[in-house]
Amino acid sequence: MPAAPVRLALCTLLLLAPALTGSVLLLPRAAVDPTRVAAQGALAAAPTESNNQRKVVGSAGRLYAVAARPVAGSPHVVVDWSRDGRTWRTLGRADRAAGAAVLAALTADRRGRVHLAWTQYDGPLGRVYYSRHGGRPGGAWAVPVRLSSPAAYAGYPALEADADGLHLLWYGIREDTTGLAAHGGVYEIFHRRYDGLWRPAQRISVGTLDALNPALAVDARGRAHAVWFQSDGRAYQVVYAQWTRNRWSRPAYLTSGTRPSVHPALAADGGGRLHLVWERDGAVLYAVRAPEGQWSDPMRVAGSGTHPTVGLWSRGVIVLWEDRRGVWLRAFDGRWHRPRRLGGGAYPHAFPSRPGEPGRPVALWSVGDGVRLLDLTPLLP
Repeated sequence: MPAAPVRLALCTLLLLAPALTGSVLLLPRAAVDPTRVAAQGALAAAPTESNNQRKVVGSAGRLYAVAARPVAGSPHVVVDWSRDGRTWRTLGRADRAAGAAVLAALTADRRGRVHLAWTQYDGPLGRVYYSRHGGRPGGAWAVPVRLSSPAAYAGYPALEADADGLHLLWYGIREDTTGLAAHGGVYEIFHRRYDGLWRPAQRISVGTLDALNPALAVDARGRAHAVWFQSDGRAYQVVYAQWTRNRWSRPAYLTSGTRPSVHPALAADGGGRLHLVWERDGAVLYAVRAPEGQWSDPMRVAGSGTHPTVGLWSRGVIVLWEDRRGVWLRAFDGRWHRPRRLGGGAYPHAFPSRPGEPGRPVALWSVGDGVRLLDLTPLLP
């Protein structure tokens, strides 16, 4: 039998935004038991926290969305799906953690299978876990597997599918160095490849500590691209690498200067271009990489904002960010249009962000006690 629609008894509500046209999915905020926080370290403060992870994906005519929800006093990762963006059903909880499971990253492959990675607190340390689902109602999540070391913190995973398998990135403490930073180690970017088997983890960041919060995109030719932010000895900068011939290129700094550039997010369009957004000095900046490999000069798309993310629509690019007034949208279709406020909230995510994903453009973000999913089509030029 088909899965029943998610009902109010499960703390999920479908409604129309009073000020904006478009379907909105409202999910509960992930409440955290304060007695567990000290034991588990810093937990995600919002169900969609981290701009660099994909929270919405499309595959086989379905839209999937992931958020953290409270279960027995701790947040856990739950995926819902819809055919039309209005009626939603659930694929259920993916993790089996006794503690918190947060910071989920979602992707789908060509066979319609849904893949999920997250940070799980089995004790005081976060570790990266993975599971997958066949994508069909009535199916079940596979038994989660831990993919990071049990001996050191790992978090903020980024996950993408290509024609040959999966790429998984995260940042974590390098086990062979301790005491070099205030957090007791060195944060590095790690990669694992799945091509039928999970290959051993490899460190791909080089240079000055620390390297943080990776983001991934796969282009129309199936090539994976990664960005993160990393110190150059003076300030954090955005760093880029490309997966070519079964290895990562040497990371290259895309920004410079004494002001930190942080929170990068990445999207790939069908024309072979990469679209990058990040935060610097309280503003949101954008750059595009041409198919030939050249990056444009940075352009400021918002004078004030944080946690930017970037997505695609039929005529161009959409950029989302937050400020103290809420979540904002700015669209590009050959020219940049004026920003539009979408409503209160934080940690926005944009869909789609890779070539060929089906579905209308949507925004997902945390608001109030839940998560809002908004169809952006009526708001675009």
